[in-house]
Amino acid sequence: MWILRTRFVRTESGELVQVVVREDLAWQSQTDYKTADAEHLPALGKRLAHWALTPGDKSSPNGHMIVTIHHALFDTITLGHIFSAVYTAYQGIQVPMQPVSFASFLARVAESQAQRQDSHTFWRSYLSNCTASAFPALPSPDYKPNASCGSQRHIPLPPSVEPSLERHGLTLLTLVRGAWALMLSNHSTPANDVLFASLLSGRNVALPGIDHLPAPTQTHVPIRISIQPNEPTPNFLSRIQTQATAMTPFEHDGIDHIHSIDEHVRDTCNKIGHLLIIQPLPAETTPAEFPGRIVSGPRVDVAAMGEFTWYGLMVQCIILPGGVLVRACFDDGVLSAGAMESMST
Repeated sequence: MWILRTRFVRTESGELVQVVVREDLAWQSQTDYKTADAEHLPALGKRLAHWALTPGDKSSPNGHMIVTIHHALFDTITLGHIFSAVYTAYQGIQVPMQPVSFASFLARVAESQAQRQDSHTFWRSYLSNCTASAFPALPSPDYKPNASCGSQRHIPLPPSVEPSLERHGLTLLTLVRGAWALMLSNHSTPANDVLFASLLSGRNVALPGIDHLPAPTQTHVPIRISIQPNEPTPNFLSRIQTQATAMTPFEHDGIDHIHSIDEHVRDTCNKIGHLLIIQPLPAETTPAEFPGRIVSGPRVDVAAMGEFTWYGLMVQCIILPGGVLVRACFDDGVLSAGAMESMST
């Protein structure tokens, strides 16, 4: 899979560049599964995916496979395909060709964009007269954020939440986005207009088999939400969901293209100070069974996530059964640890 050969490099101007490296498979000896992944932590310019096989010992006679993958290489759908392919190869079976190629995905996106004439009109209208302030505010216009601090918190959801959302035709993703917008309005002036960037799944493209594409298809777009005092919660969330649906045909324009539409749109995009990522669990997960058991779940260096963003704050919300796991990396020069803690409660 080409996505596993991807690296990211930061240029002298501070931009992140994606590179797919053509390289031979490199084998290294490893004896301790507890330290195997720690010795190959993903970083800028380095491999972002490592696979280690370790032999057993007296205390643990079974061998282990340790997988270390940076979150930039996968979404929830991609990860299932990666592990299924690994298991297939482990069994000595040739990994089948993927039914959908990334080239066909890119071609379909380009075709869809070429057929539309209203993209600029949509974004101009969506971002017009935006009064939102940047959050978090930077100390100076030329300040380069370094989101090197991290925090993590699990927020439980009462059992009544999902049935209530279903009655109104709403999703948990909409609830999380709405909750974030309300929290943001409490930390913004004016409070009735909030603006942030979001990473969307990008799998709404009209391409048969898109959910079988073993590569992240995310797209980076601005999200603007107006806060109306005393608006009933179902109405507020319904409005957010309707706006998200209206954006679907235009989401693959991406923030770089949107930024270049005109001066007013560019000025609005320049006020975006943070990134929100909402990762829902896939509706169906059918990864192949593994020939053993998982002895340790994911271990995440939350602070290290910030190395791959140019924002002063990046928040990842993972929707789990019964709650939401909130991971944040932030620059403590623009946002204190105490402020971050109060925001996530």
